[in-house]
Amino acid sequence: MPELKIEGSGPSFFAELFGEDIGPGKQHREISKNSIEAILEYLRSPRRDEGYKGRIEVYADPLTLAETGAKKLAIADDGIGMTEAQMRDLHQIFKSGKTQSLDANYGIGARAATLRFNPHGVEFRSWRDGEGFVVTLGKVHERDGIPIYGTIDVEETDEAGNVLAVRSVIPIDEDHFSTEEIALMKPDFIGDHGTVVVLHGFSEADDTTIMPEDLRDEIGADGRARENTSYWLNHIFNRQYFEIPDEIGFRVRIEPDGKGGLTVRRIRGTKEFLMRFGAMSGTVRITGADVHWWVLGEGDDPVEPTVINRETGRPMTNAEKRKRRRYHFPWLTGTKNHAIVSAIHQGEQFDLATKVDAAHMLQRFGIFAGQENVCLVVEPDPTLDVRSNMNRTSLRMNKRHLPWHAWADEFAQVYPDQAPELDQYIRSKLGSTDFDTELDKIIAEMKDDFSVPQMVVGTKRKKSTSGMNGSEGGGAGRNSPDPDAPRKPRKTPDPNREIKRRSSPQTRRTTRVVTNGTMRGKMQRQPEKRPAIKLLTEEEHNFAFRGRAAEYARVATPQYPSGIIYVNRDFDVMEHLIAETLSNTFSSEEVQEQAEPKVREIVELVCAAQILFTVMTYRASFMVGHGKLWTEDDAEKLVSPEALTAIVLARPGMREQIKRRVNSDQRLRRLMMRQERDEQLAESA
Repeated sequence: MPELKIEGSGPSFFAELFGEDIGPGKQHREISKNSIEAILEYLRSPRRDEGYKGRIEVYADPLTLAETGAKKLAIADDGIGMTEAQMRDLHQIFKSGKTQSLDANYGIGARAATLRFNPHGVEFRSWRDGEGFVVTLGKVHERDGIPIYGTIDVEETDEAGNVLAVRSVIPIDEDHFSTEEIALMKPDFIGDHGTVVVLHGFSEADDTTIMPEDLRDEIGADGRARENTSYWLNHIFNRQYFEIPDEIGFRVRIEPDGKGGLTVRRIRGTKEFLMRFGAMSGTVRITGADVHWWVLGEGDDPVEPTVINRETGRPMTNAEKRKRRRYHFPWLTGTKNHAIVSAIHQGEQFDLATKVDAAHMLQRFGIFAGQENVCLVVEPDPTLDVRSNMNRTSLRMNKRHLPWHAWADEFAQVYPDQAPELDQYIRSKLGSTDFDTELDKIIAEMKDDFSVPQMVVGTKRKKSTSGMNGSEGGGAGRNSPDPDAPRKPRKTPDPNREIKRRSSPQTRRTTRVVTNGTMRGKMQRQPEKRPAIKLLTEEEHNFAFRGRAAEYARVATPQYPSGIIYVNRDFDVMEHLIAETLSNTFSSEEVQEQAEPKVREIVELVCAAQILFTVMTYRASFMVGHGKLWTEDDAEKLVSPEALTAIVLARPGMREQIKRRVNSDQRLRRLMMRQERDEQLAESA
């Protein structure tokens, strides 16, 4: 019996560890990837039929269902198929039936990924040029607690029970199977060529069409519904594939438990979601890659043409329409945040980030607002050395992790020019309000504290060819000096004059002649443009800063050279200050209700200003060299969400600022006067 020998770090040990590392979901990817490659191989072969279009189908195997009553997941394709010799080599886990290249080991991934989760057997049925064979790999015994995998052989006996032969690879013909069994071994769309892989799981009774428990954290809530067992497979395939080749039709056909009929869903990949729901899209070129971007329709806007949502009775919104596809794409479950960031290579999707994780990455890419509707997909140049890691979840470039930070920084700088529609969308989400104007006034009062060294380029004064009196060579607007004219005597200083105090080194504007390679100018301490401020609720920020006062995105772009600060409007300290100010200032609940919007605006302004001072002081201090002994990571901790939260916790100073602003606000002053008048009338009555 051929087996996967475990000598040293042998194949069985590798298969066990590999399966444990990648989890049960990757086996479906590996098998389907083999199916795609087999179809593409057939399309390139001279055997190709006229008008042929490849087909992949996932279903419950009818043969094992008829024999044992158990559902076993089967993945079938009508690709080129395997010969008997290739079927015999399947037990050799490190030997590929097609090629030995590092990134195209046809069949190796399927065998290594499946054995750990199917010790009862992984059955391969394949036809080529009309000849079919079947072989089953599985656990044959254990050695020192390690499963030993190999081919599950079948003994051929005579009428007396004598063993005539032991076969690993069995021909699919009427000498070995009945006509009914042969008919159930493959779907109707497989003719003379194709392959079926059946997963038998851990036991004969194991239902492998049901989602494995180990996938519960990976599959969205809507994909975990056991009564609709095909949903979890949709999530796996649409997450793994960015697009399915046009020459291939990919379907999942699983019968839901407790319901009649078959549920058939087509797998198209993530690109189908983006093309279906993207309101605008484009591509930005950066070094070594193309960044494809999509902006989805505003979640709260009604779809056009208008469609009534049967569940709510109101016009359906874009977010509601997208959520109807949540059974196909895992990131459409839960909140209205449908953002994704990923890398693609040869039609597959890697390093996929969704929802909150995607929002954080989008900030790095310079998408400071509206992240819940933005999707970025990075496609490295095919000429680069790009390969997937062993478990095919992440890409490597030149044997290193993808340069996400470098890509993000470059994209943030160039997308305003290459993608003006995207830039306009981000600007519209940020906007400019009276809140920003008020913050600018506060900063203007303290501009000297936030000045940083900047190069100021002066303009050279043009020389005139003639003076005011028409003489040659004079300066512009000035008479040429007469070299023979006597010089005026210098005035004697008045000993009783008032001597003005000179500026200190801290207040004196220092200048230094510098050059940036193309222009010559002077370094002067100039007020820095402040970071942008965005007030968001925790839900609007996708709960990314829950329990924190603020988050500072440092990445600089031409529009926001100092980054952007996201302030948490739901932070409990702000809510406490609002309630405290209302109760201390207004006694009537009616007046408190009228004053609440303005008081909230004041509290948010004071808290945001406190956070802004911290960030700007940090930037100014470290840009003039005060942080020479600090590492970059330690310096960033000064403006971390935790540090900015600690700033807001210092309430005494903020209480005084809030009180002063409340007392100086005309609208609130009128409410106070009305309250005093009402109280006086009540006392006199």
